Amino acid sequence: MVGIVAYGAYVPRLRLNRQAVYDSNKWMAPGLRGHAKGERAMANWDEDAITMAVEAARDCLTGFDPKTVRSLLLGSTTHPFKDRQNAGVVSTALMMEQGLSATDVAGSLKAGTSALIAGLNAAAHGPALVVAADKRMAKAASAAELQYGDGAAAFLLGQEHVIAKLVGSHSVSMDFVDHFRGTESDFDYGWEERWIRDEGYAKIVPPAVGGAGGPPPREGAGHHQKKHNSPQGPGAHHKGEPGGQPG
Repeated sequence: MVGIVAYGAYVPRLRLNRQAVYDSNKWMAPGLRGHAKGERAMANWDEDAITMAVEAARDCLTGFDPKTVRSLLLGSTTHPFKDRQNAGVVSTALMMEQGLSATDVAGSLKAGTSALIAGLNAAAHGPALVVAADKRMAKAASAAELQYGDGAAAFLLGQEHVIAKLVGSHSVSMDFVDHFRGTESDFDYGWEERWIRDEGYAKIVPPAVGGAGGPPPREGAGHHQKKHNSPQGPGAHHKGEPGGQPG
């Protein structure tokens, strides 16, 4: 049974007050008023996708030995290095074994879920760590400036002590352009919201959800359970529990 064994997250301490952004730009962008509530997380000057990924991974691996991880996947649209393996930097910071498989996943906002699916497949051969982190830039006085938030999340995947098992998955690959960013651009170019909703979500998501169907999951399958961190690592047995199966 493959699934999530542990999880972790990192959110930068800095916050951007959305009301302050609106107050500064309402003379030219009054439409931002609908987004001017609360705050969003903002990375500091010395933080990027790698540093946030390391912090999330450390949180995830609390009580586990990093050297037991056999695969590491880092999903991001803002990898700081274009020609250097970013996942390799993360593995070094976590003091993992050099013999593991490290992979960068990028190119779209589905990098995180693509890395998760690949990690679940890899977990059949040993513990896998999947991390997603992003530090996306946005134009000043744009809706994206109020919507984007920086941070990272990590999942340790395996076959023992699973807290959320994989019931099924299905992927749809289609070149639907809701937004894009070229290699020479710092900011995303977004299309009209109704186009994204009507031609994107409404037509692409239902077949993807239907494709992940099959026998209905058992009651309680996939439900969130209490996180379990074993101090001996992903492969450790519980004392007094035959075969190491959680009670």
